[in-house]
Amino acid sequence: MPRFLPARPTAVLVVLAFALAACAEVTGTGDPTMAAQVGERTIALDEVSETADEQGDQVAQTEADLDPQAARASEAQALTQLIVVELFEIGAGELGVEPTEEDLAEEREQLEAQFGGPEGLEQAGIEDEDLRLFALQEAVLEELVDDEELSEGLEDLRGARHILVESEEEAEDAIDRLDDEDFEDVAMDVSIDEGSAQQGGELGTIAPGELVPEFEDALHELEVGEVSDPVESEFGWHVIERLEDPDDELAEDQVRQEVGQQEFTAWIQGVAADTEIEVNPRFGAWNTEMLEVDPAGALDRPGPLEQRADDTDETPEAANDADDEGVSGS
Repeated sequence: MPRFLPARPTAVLVVLAFALAACAEVTGTGDPTMAAQVGERTIALDEVSETADEQGDQVAQTEADLDPQAARASEAQALTQLIVVELFEIGAGELGVEPTEEDLAEEREQLEAQFGGPEGLEQAGIEDEDLRLFALQEAVLEELVDDEELSEGLEDLRGARHILVESEEEAEDAIDRLDDEDFEDVAMDVSIDEGSAQQGGELGTIAPGELVPEFEDALHELEVGEVSDPVESEFGWHVIERLEDPDDELAEDQVRQEVGQQEFTAWIQGVAADTEIEVNPRFGAWNTEMLEVDPAGALDRPGPLEQRADDTDETPEAANDADDEGVSGS
């Protein structure tokens, strides 16, 4: 399933934010050759081609030209983005959500700060319609995530550090060393979790579901400053110390993203389930649960869309006949 929620281009919706930026300029073309039908919206073949061009770099395009399977995957991903953006617009309309002028101004200010001013926004290709869509994301999240959920999420945040070793005996030895040595020194010396070891074993803010259950269960049993007995997980044996619980804007933003990710995924799946979606079989089949076009069953047509459109061996009538063979949906 695509991951839909970061927070703007670098930090509040990663696949959807990217999809919005890639698709904001794409509109209906009047081309009778359909790539997909989403509710009342028809997505044309050339929209898919344009979106695939915008989301891919030159190397990826070259690989797609040479590899029909890569081309199909690229086209399916592009069509997925177009469909998801349309579902997002449909769902936002059903919620009665639309960003205000104040929302747009705030979004612009934040993005300009992120990209280094108006010139940075222009270089990134972010225009007024992109700003509207990013602001719309925020407005939708405000509707989906309530204060009670945020409060519950903040209560479940934990701060922790750990030492990861390969055996229970090594974990016991590490615990014994903590009688005379600092936790961070022992972690840097013996922990096989190289990333956290360099930080003295610190893991930062931990939200529910972020780590393996054995670790989280043990952590939630500890008092602040308490060190666990050896805890086994699929990664090895942990020695865990609970630190002070985080209580700052960064922690709240993390909870908002975690809760928002869950709420948004369930919401957009509901919108998809209630929307009639038909996909041209040349791209594959729409999967509502995964929120993507699955190219596995795509009709076997070599080359990307540009090559197909320029193929002089196939007449327009033949192309339309083949495309009219059927559509797939759920």
